[in-house]
Amino acid sequence: MTLLEASKRFRIDGEKLRYYEENGLFDCHRQPDGSIDYCEETLKYISLVDLLLKAGLDMESLKAYLSGLGDDRVSNEAQIKILMKQRYALLDDIHDKEKILNQLDYVIHESKKKE
Repeated sequence: MTLLEASKRFRIDGEKLRYYEENGLFDCHRQPDGSIDYCEETLKYISLVDLLLKAGLDMESLKAYLSGLGDDRVSNEAQIKILMKQRYALLDDIHDKEKILNQLDYVIHESKKKE
């Protein structure tokens, strides 16, 4: 699958895909003309990488997580720990935003009372 096809399939900008590859998140095969050809195994990683980056996983943790996939020397527990740590960070962020939203609702409510 070409870069353009993968970009459309996963709705990920081609520049992001190049960035992921340049940072060693996955490998792709190059055609003799230099164009990218993503194999099935790489395609499996693309959406996972994008999800984990959107979830806020830093590059170091993401690389640690990905390097453990399919590696019997890395415990499943270690990988779950990486994911759970980020999950808790997301929950903290959500709670912080909920507090701000509640405060904003209060300000709106008070402003409406003045009308």
